[in-house]
Amino acid sequence: MGDFLSQFEGDGVKPVVAQRAAPGSDVGAAPDGAAPAGGAAPASAPTGTVEPGHDGLFVPVTPVAPASSAYGIRSLDHRVEVDKGYRRKRLVRAVVVMGAVVVFAALAFLAWYLMRLVEVPELVGKQVAEAQSFSNDSGIGLDLAEEYRLAEEEGTVLSQSVPAGEKLSKGSVLALAVSKGPDPDEALALPDFATLKRAAAEAWIQDMRADNLRLVQEYSDTVADGDFLRIEFRGNDVDAARYRRRDYATLYYSQGAEVFEKNITVPDFAGKMRSEVETWAQTNSLVLTVEEADSDTVEEGGVVSQSVAAGEKLAKKDAFSVTVSLGKAIIVPDFSAYTAETASAAAEGLPLVIETRFHPSVAYGRFVSQSLAAGTRLLPGDEATLTVTYSEGLPYLRDYRGTSEGDLPAAFFNDFATKGANVTYELRYVDSSESKGTVVAMDDHSRFIPLEFHVVIDVSKGNLKPPVDAGDGEDADTGTKTGTGTDASTKTGDDVGTGTKTGTGTDTGTKTGDDADADAGAKTPTKSTTKTDTKAKAA
Repeated sequence: MGDFLSQFEGDGVKPVVAQRAAPGSDVGAAPDGAAPAGGAAPASAPTGTVEPGHDGLFVPVTPVAPASSAYGIRSLDHRVEVDKGYRRKRLVRAVVVMGAVVVFAALAFLAWYLMRLVEVPELVGKQVAEAQSFSNDSGIGLDLAEEYRLAEEEGTVLSQSVPAGEKLSKGSVLALAVSKGPDPDEALALPDFATLKRAAAEAWIQDMRADNLRLVQEYSDTVADGDFLRIEFRGNDVDAARYRRRDYATLYYSQGAEVFEKNITVPDFAGKMRSEVETWAQTNSLVLTVEEADSDTVEEGGVVSQSVAAGEKLAKKDAFSVTVSLGKAIIVPDFSAYTAETASAAAEGLPLVIETRFHPSVAYGRFVSQSLAAGTRLLPGDEATLTVTYSEGLPYLRDYRGTSEGDLPAAFFNDFATKGANVTYELRYVDSSESKGTVVAMDDHSRFIPLEFHVVIDVSKGNLKPPVDAGDGEDADTGTKTGTGTDASTKTGDDVGTGTKTGTGTDTGTKTGDDADADAGAKTPTKSTTKTDTKAKAA
C-alpha cells in the first residue's frame, strides 16, 4: 500500500495509462512533452471517462484510435481526472485502522484480565487442607483465624469472607474462620455414670467431645452387661469434681460373664500328684479347688478323687476340684475303757499326756475326759497332743502341824492346785513356846474336803518359854493346885479337851473331837486361855 500511495503528489495524480494494444502489435509511449521519434507531431491527448463503481485511484481510460509513428509504435491519447474525496477516504481509512488496533488491544486486555480471575469455591464445612490446596492452585492467599468450637471438628472451615461463586483476581486474599475443636481447658461436669448404661455414657462422651475419657469393657460374673463398673483418673490432682477435657480417665463397663466353648478334655488324675493337677488347671484357665483327706491306699500328695470324670469336657473358667491324700490316718481310741496305767499302750503312735485331777463326783482312778474325741482321725504332720484325764476323787486335807510355815505354799500347790482343787489357807500368828514359824494348830484337818475350801492355820511366834523338864521326862505333880484342884480347858473347833489333875501328879485327861489330846494338865497355846498350874517333875 505504501508503493501505491507514493504515486500521489500534491493535489494531482500521476496519470496511469492503461494501454491496450491490438493483438500482435507493440505498444510504446514517449515521455511527457517529447515528440516522437522521426519528428512526428504529438498527438492530441486521448479522452476517456471514469466508469461508475471505481474508487478513483485507478482511472480507466477509453482508448482512441492510435496514430502511426515513425517508430512503428502507436500512441494512446488519454485524460486524467483527480478524485476530490481522496482525503476523506484516507482519514476514514486511518480511523478504521486505529479503531481496529484499539479493539484488538481491548480484546487482548480483556482476555488477559479474564485469565487472572478465579472463582471462589464453597469452603465452609470443609477441612482447611482443602482450602490450602485451592490457594496453592489458584494463587489466592488465605488469612486464617482459629476459634474453639464444640460442634465442629478441628480444622473445619466455619466461614469465608467471599461467598462461593464470586471471583477473585490472583494475588487477592481470602479470609477464613477455622475451628480449633473443643476447648481442652474447659471444665466438664461428669454425670453419675453408675446410673448410666454403656450406650448413654458413650453418647455423653461423644456429645461433650471428651476424647480423653476412654470407655473400656470388661467381663464380669456379677455385674450385668452394659452396667457401670468403675472410673479411674490419671493423675493425683484429677477427680470427678476437677475434670477438664484435657484430662485422662478410663470408664469401665461390664460386658457380662465370659462364655467359653467346652473344648477341654479332662484326664484321669487318679493316683497322680497334686502338682500335675495344678499345672494342668493353670494352663487351661480352670478354677481349681483342692480338698485334702486321709487315705489308707493313696500316698500323701496323690489324687484320691476328682469332681469331673475323665473324658468329660470343660470350658475356660469352669470349676474343677480334686481330693488329695494326706496319708494314712491314726484313729483316736476311747480311753474310757482304759486305766491310767494301761492308756499308754492304747495310744500307739499318738503324742499322749496322762493326768489325774480331783473330781467332785467321779471316783478315784476313773476316766474323766480326753482332749480329742474318740474316733478322731489324726494325719501325719498334725501337731495335736492327746490329753487323757483320770480322777483323783476328792482332795484330802492332811495335818500340817509341826511343819514349817515356809513349806506351806509348795505343799498346798502340789497337794491341791496341780490337781484342780482351789484350797486356800489363812495364817494366824499366836504365842507359843514352839519354835517360831512352826504350825501349832489348824481349824480343820485330816479329812476329805470340797474342791473349793479355806483353812485357818496357827503359826507359833516362839515367844514363850518351854516347860521345865524334871528328871527323865516323867511329870509328877508334887504340889497341889490352887482352887478346886481341877484344871478345865475348853477348845474351839474340832479340838476340845478337858483334863483333871490329881494330887498325886498323875494326869487323867479326856478329849472330844477329831483329835484327842492326852495331856498332863491342860495346855492352851493361845493367849486367851489362863490357868494356874503347879507341876512337880519326878526325878
